[in-house]
Amino acid sequence: MDHADSYGRYKAEKKFGDYLEGRDDIKQKMQYVIKVGLVYPSDTVKVKYYDNSKEYIIKQVENSLKNLQIESIDALLLHRPDWFADPAEIAEAFDILHRKGMVKAFEVSNYKPHEFRKLESYLDVPIVTNQIELSVLNYENFENGAIDLCMEKRIHPMIWSPLAGGRIFTSNDENIVRLREILESICEESGAESIDVVAYSWILSPPPK
Repeated sequence: MDHADSYGRYKAEKKFGDYLEGRDDIKQKMQYVIKVGLVYPSDTVKVKYYDNSKEYIIKQVENSLKNLQIESIDALLLHRPDWFADPAEIAEAFDILHRKGMVKAFEVSNYKPHEFRKLESYLDVPIVTNQIELSVLNYENFENGAIDLCMEKRIHPMIWSPLAGGRIFTSNDENIVRLREILESICEESGAESIDVVAYSWILSPPPK
């Protein structure tokens, strides 16, 4: 289950945890992937920003564990790069969470190769993946080296928005209409059931899988 402390404006995890209360058989079948670091505007916050400080990471992990009513997180992601974050602080937070058994593995999300390498150089625990956007409409991470870095590190990327938020089915944008026609042509030639099968197949074709 891919969650974030901020999803649903900080309410989604609690609702999910309430639903699973007393359903240990279901809980044990799940792996929990949690993101932290995104801070939304509120009575005390004027603009959205990212907070990857040691104190914030640990506090939000504790909140997520409480809200989801679980004892440990399978993988913790930093939601996005934080320009003002001290990587040494992040490393200390990761070390504390790992030693206490609160988090099993660590990941990042939307990191460029230089950001990934910078953080990695401070850590005693490995970064096991980078969650990045990729679809037949968005291949920026091929161009900026993020996919190549996954191959270099022998890790699999975790993809978000693989169907471009549904735009490949619904958008009337000229470029997307043309792409949809190509997907439909490939679908017909290959015998695929629908264009989403073709779109997913394209994502799974490169070596990082």
